[in-house]
Amino acid sequence: MARLDRLGTAREFAQIAAVIGREFPYELLRALTAVPESELQLALTKLTEVELLYVHGTPPDAIYTFKHALIQEAAYEALLKSRRRELHRRVAQTLLEQFPATAEARPEVLARHWTDAGEAAPAIEAWRKAGNAARARSAFKEAEQSYRQALALVRSMPESAARDDLELKVASAFAGALQVTMGHSAPATVEASARIRALAEKSGKLDQLVPQLNGAFAAALVSGDLPAASNLADQILDFARRKEDPVSLGFAHMDQVLVCYYRGDLGSAEAHFVAGAPFFEVRSFRRFPAGFVSAFNHASLNAWTIGRADLAEQRIDEALATARANKSPYDLAYAFFVAGWLYCLLGQPERSEPLAAQAVALCDEHGFPHFGGLARVALGHATARLGRTQDGVSILRTGLQRLAEIGSRLGTTHYLTLLADAQMVAENFEEALYTIEECLQTNSGELTYRPETLRLRGELRLRNGQIDIAQADFTESIRLAQAIGAKAWQLRSTTSLARLLLSSGERAHALDRLAPLCSSFPVGLMTQDLAEADGLLGRLTESS
Repeated sequence: MARLDRLGTAREFAQIAAVIGREFPYELLRALTAVPESELQLALTKLTEVELLYVHGTPPDAIYTFKHALIQEAAYEALLKSRRRELHRRVAQTLLEQFPATAEARPEVLARHWTDAGEAAPAIEAWRKAGNAARARSAFKEAEQSYRQALALVRSMPESAARDDLELKVASAFAGALQVTMGHSAPATVEASARIRALAEKSGKLDQLVPQLNGAFAAALVSGDLPAASNLADQILDFARRKEDPVSLGFAHMDQVLVCYYRGDLGSAEAHFVAGAPFFEVRSFRRFPAGFVSAFNHASLNAWTIGRADLAEQRIDEALATARANKSPYDLAYAFFVAGWLYCLLGQPERSEPLAAQAVALCDEHGFPHFGGLARVALGHATARLGRTQDGVSILRTGLQRLAEIGSRLGTTHYLTLLADAQMVAENFEEALYTIEECLQTNSGELTYRPETLRLRGELRLRNGQIDIAQADFTESIRLAQAIGAKAWQLRSTTSLARLLLSSGERAHALDRLAPLCSSFPVGLMTQDLAEADGLLGRLTESS
């Protein structure tokens, strides 16, 4: 500060510049100072000669930078608080009036000056614009911080209906950002969603309830609370039908697809996807992060499970194409890791691994903790299936640990089954059986993957020579798969059972179980599971 004190009037210009920021354009400083241009340039020359400022370019196009942040801070702190507020107000007004392009392109700069000027109303609007701009370019962490700043200002205002309306608007955007940066089931996200519901009900803004109920649904679903998620999904569907709004109906059917899929109500999941298809295409629905992609991702997994691998690939291709067209890292990460899962299910780890790896990279780069955990599960399984078993198991465990840290329990039955499968590939049979038992004690209402868990337990018991109880596992797996309409799992379990029956000399029985099931799949459809079943069917036919 002593160096500034010795510079006379140049110090005053440095103080004004310090209010603008660490870096400032000559044109903006000139607009804020009512002195001849020659006097301003002389003062700036002094400041650069003593190396308090660096300059790039020449006036009027010059850009100046304080050499150290401490120098800027010292100049700023030398101003009276009232003078600082006045200058911040003048900077904001000058940006709006004389530099509108800068104000439009950098709303966060405008927001900071209005905030420091003590002007809450324009500051809130500028922070909202900054958050919206960040969200549009998928900078969700930045968007979260901007909305947080706006919310703090809103909550500092006196209580009123107008304040509640404004808080509802800002909090809705804030909760959407938190869903991406922290995950749907994080305490902060759940708390934000609850506050929004309370505000919507208090103010009678029922049009806000569907997006916020959807946030509560997502939190319940991701935490593995399927009964609560089902109840919320039904409320959303009922409200959306009464409202007859395309976006609300898109959310409603998407939520039904998700919760029905995980509950094992596969027929209803398919029906809701078909019913929701027109609403998923609505542009205003597509603008929500992962809305369209989520619907098609889960419809793809559902199609595979009901025995329509052809539809599954079509839907995941559409999800990937849309994510690429949107140029959204969040949508891309989501589509990549679900595509990785699908190709694992299809028995194509060589296609799964690069997709899952891309998802991991995007999640790590942009800070998507939920998808980052899920993508590692897919990557770990593909890695193990490609022969790098220890690496695969390690990656899988890391993914599971990250999901546990954010309170995500949805799909745990599947992920633990994938871990057991990787352990079995690594010939760690005892560990695999322990993992299977842990899986079967986890979230009994999540039925979609349970047939595969039971089948895998049968395979492990068979390796221990426990033929009778292995056969019981295969039989129970088939029964459950039939009950929920999971033809893909039914095929795997029936193949395992038929192979066991063949080894026990029960060829005719094996043929009777396998042949009708194979013939029930669409003509021309061929997957690794079908190829394996057909190969076994050929052996059974030859034997008979």
